[in-house]
This record gives sequence, C-alpha cells and structure tokens, in this order.
Amino acid sequence: MLCRVRMFYSLMLGLTGFTLMLCSFFYASPAAMREGTLEVIQLNQTMPQAAAVLQAQSQTSAGSAEASSENIKKELSETAPDTNKPNQEPISVSDSAVPESPVEVKTAEVLPAEEVPPPVVLVTATNITSKATTDELEAKSEPVVMVAAASPESSAPSAATVAASKPAKESVIQKIPPQSAAASAPSGAASASSASSSSSSVVATRDLYEGGHDLPNAELCPEFGAGLRLLILITTAPAHAEARKAIRLTWGTYGHRKDMAVGFLVGGVNDEKVRSALYSESELYGDIIQSHFFDSYDNLTLKTVSALEWIDTYCYQVKFILKTDDDMFINVPRLLQFVDKHANDKRSIYGRLAKKWKPIRNKKSKYYVSKEQYKQVLFPDFTTGPAYLMTSDVVHELYVGALNLTYLKLEDVYTTGIVAQQLKIRRLHAPEFLNKRMNWHACHVIKGISFHMVKYHEQFDLWKKLQDGKTKCK
Repeated sequence: MLCRVRMFYSLMLGLTGFTLMLCSFFYASPAAMREGTLEVIQLNQTMPQAAAVLQAQSQTSAGSAEASSENIKKELSETAPDTNKPNQEPISVSDSAVPESPVEVKTAEVLPAEEVPPPVVLVTATNITSKATTDELEAKSEPVVMVAAASPESSAPSAATVAASKPAKESVIQKIPPQSAAASAPSGAASASSASSSSSSVVATRDLYEGGHDLPNAELCPEFGAGLRLLILITTAPAHAEARKAIRLTWGTYGHRKDMAVGFLVGGVNDEKVRSALYSESELYGDIIQSHFFDSYDNLTLKTVSALEWIDTYCYQVKFILKTDDDMFINVPRLLQFVDKHANDKRSIYGRLAKKWKPIRNKKSKYYVSKEQYKQVLFPDFTTGPAYLMTSDVVHELYVGALNLTYLKLEDVYTTGIVAQQLKIRRLHAPEFLNKRMNWHACHVIKGISFHMVKYHEQFDLWKKLQDGKTKCK
C-alpha cells in the first residue's frame, strides 16, 4: 500500500514538472530567448523551486522589454526633427516619393519667395553706335531715360548698356525743317527745295538742318578716334559708286592703317534703286555715312555740317581731319608728313587760301549770294572746298557756330570763312593743296597733297606715278 502511494506521488510530481516546463517555454520573453537567459525547469525540481524560476524569468523578461523600449525611443529621438530648433531646414519630398494611398498625405514646408529687386533706371542717349563696344558711347542729343527691369538671374546691366549710359557732351538743339518743306522729301531726308528755296532769303542753318545719321557706321572710328592721327571724310553723291570704287582701290587703301580712317559722306536720295545699291555698298564696305538731308548742290553746307556733327559725336579724339571730294586725288604719304609737321598746332584750318573774294550778286549764277544773306563787300579769307585740313579742337565750335548763322550754300565760304572768322580760328595757306586740275607730271603728284577734277581712270594713273618710285624730282 505504501509503495503505491509513493508511486502515485512521484507520477504527479513528474507530470507537474513537465507542465511547468512547457509553460515557461511558451511564455518566456523574446529578449530572454535571444540573449540566452532562459532557464529550463528540471523535471526533478519541486513546486517552490519551479515557482522561483518562473518569477526570475518574468523579471528578466520585463527588464529586457523596458531596455528594448528605451532603445527604440532613443533611436526615434535621434532621427526625428527637433521642432524647438528655429533654423531647422525643411524636408523636401519629391513627387515620386508620394504614396498612392489616399490616406497618406505629402507635406512640405513652403519656402519664402525670393525678393525681386526693384527696376534699374538707366540713362542712355540717342545716335549711339560704336565699334568697341560697345564698351564707351557718347551722343549729342538730349538724354533719354530707359527703364529696364532687372531679373533675379542677371540684375547687372550689360557692358553695352553701361557704356551707353556714359554722360553725353554738351548737346545742341537741332530743329527739323518745316512740315511744308519736308512733306515731299524722302523718308529721313529734308526736301531738296528746303535749302534751295531759302538760298536767297535769310534763314538760320539750324532751321534747315536735321541732326543724326541714317547710316552712322561709327565703326570707322574706334574708341572715338583716340588712336587715329588722321580721318579723311569724302563728300560724295549717292550715285557716284564708281568714284568711290576708284578711291578704295587707290589712295583710299591707306584707310586700312590703324592710325587712319577713310569714309564717304552722302545725303538722302529719292531713287529707290540708288538707295538700295547704296545700302548694299554700305553693308559690304562699312565706310558710308548717310545723313538726313536730301543730297544736292544747294545742300552742300548741310553736308559739311553733318560731317562736323559725325566727327563731334563719334570721332572727336582724332588729331586731324581732311574734308575732301570724290573727284580728288590725295597724296596720303605727303599729307601724313604735313600732319606730323603741324602736330602741335591748335585751332587751325589748312588749305588753298582764298583771299578777298567778292560775293556774286548775279541771280543767274549758281554762286549767287543775296545782300540779305551776306551784306559785306568781301568774304572773309577761306580755304577752298575741294580739300582742307583742320585740327580736331575746332570741330565742335564750327558745328555749333554753323547752326547759329544765316544759311549759305557755299560750304567752304560759309564754314571755313564766315563761321571760322567769327570763332577766330586761323586759316592758313598750304601750297601743297593744289585743289585744281593740272598737268599730271609725276613730280607734281609726289610733291603735292590734293588734286582736283580727277576722273575714274585717272585715279589709277596718278596712283601708279606715286607708287613706282622711279621718278627723280628736284
């Protein structure tokens, strides 16, 4: 009997131990299993011992759970943004990262808009074209205010705009001819009759002259002529393309030198064919300056005033200027020697000096001058028009003075005589300026500077005599 009781008791203890072992296995914490802290209850342990083991495991599991929770909180705190920091950078989310689920919503902090700078006010001037760039430009007309809005990408004005905003020199107010006179004129040109009809009446030159140039070609005079010793401006008619061609192929080739420039000055023209050819010629050679007045003999003074305006605007730093015509041959090497000889002269005009000439009062003559236009018995001394040389310091004074006096179509008498006399500018005789047609002996060509009434083919003959180097002159 006693043996049976012991066997039953042992069996009960075994079953109980086995049951406790299974419970501890299924209810152990993952941390305890991962770290290997699980203790297996032995089958031969007593009930108090098994209970103690279970309590110890329960405490270990709770401690591991707390440690795991603390670690997770620490990791989240390190990765989550701190809302207390004022300079926290926003997190940008790309469109590709937006989930398709309607429950999830993409949020991003809105960046403040960039401040747009205020408009920049730039001051520029009319009649501006330059070879340098465009970097240095000046004008003689009144300044015009141009407002340009600065963009965020490029708030600074361009180099050309900065150059254009350079303050202009003293401006001259120029009046456009009356509408009645300009009504029949071509676009950009004064009427041919405007000066002609007024040639026998008293009218100020400024009332006939319209400033500016349709074809300025300012590239002829880079840096406003700062590096030029000599500028040659040739007055020519729009249709005289052959005469210009002959000059370009002969003595005009000196215009390729860096210390010289050669250009042609024309007026406006009615003939569309001639105008188109002139513009094509300008595109090809870049040496034609076209003014607003109508090109005619009666407007020769307007052509000279236009030449003075162009020099005063685009080439005022050149040292000497030769004004000549397209039927002239110029011995440029001899002219450069003359320039070097008079390099230090000021306020002077050189040429073939005409003294004590009387105004022609015969109305049938093309040189007629009325007493209303000029009252004196004799003209002031002047240099004859086919060719004369001037120092650049007189250009601006001649330009302003010519606008303020009574118009006279005899451009050489008017410019180098009447206007120069009033301004007290010296006119000096230079025998090298022949300004007439003569026997084309080689020695004459070598010793002289200017020769008049030279035809197309004769330009090449004189050029050959000047270049062959075989002629010996005393």
